Amino acid sequence: MNMQAMLRQIDENIDRRRQHIAVLRVEISELEDSRKTLMRMADDQIAAAEYERQQKSLGAGSSAKPMLIVRKTSEEGATDEAPLGIVAGGKRKGLPRLRTVHPGKKSRRQRKRQTLELRDRIFAVIKPDAPPMPPREISDSLDVPREDEVARKAVSNMLYRMRTMGDIQRDGRGSYFRSAPNGASEQH
Repeated sequence: MNMQAMLRQIDENIDRRRQHIAVLRVEISELEDSRKTLMRMADDQIAAAEYERQQKSLGAGSSAKPMLIVRKTSEEGATDEAPLGIVAGGKRKGLPRLRTVHPGKKSRRQRKRQTLELRDRIFAVIKPDAPPMPPREISDSLDVPREDEVARKAVSNMLYRMRTMGDIQRDGRGSYFRSAPNGASEQH
């Protein structure tokens, strides 16, 4: 009987603590919802402030998309022809097709040169007959900051391409290595 009373008391303690845990979980979920709401409000305020800043920087009479209208001229002066340029329908009239220029975008030649430079740098890091190196160690050896995900992705892509071309190999743990051909000099 004494044993039965102790078991009942333990069961009651377990039930009370489970109920307390359930209450705490509800409170935590409410706090998380409040946090998300506040974060959304802060993001909306930041976006509104950015929009206002952009509107103020445009100024009166300026356009978000400036247009250039070119008129044909002759030696005597302006002709009676309609102006060349962008007309109301958005069509380019009388102008040659222009190549789209994206600021910050590199040309094919620049990208190819950077790709070859990265490949050579990886070859310099992964020595023939050296122990396998994981991708993180290779990136660290190339002085790629751990926060720079774009550069790390470029290294990862280059390692994949080098592996598929047969320049390097990967062991079962995901580390890369390079073995020199028997009796042959290393070429890349």
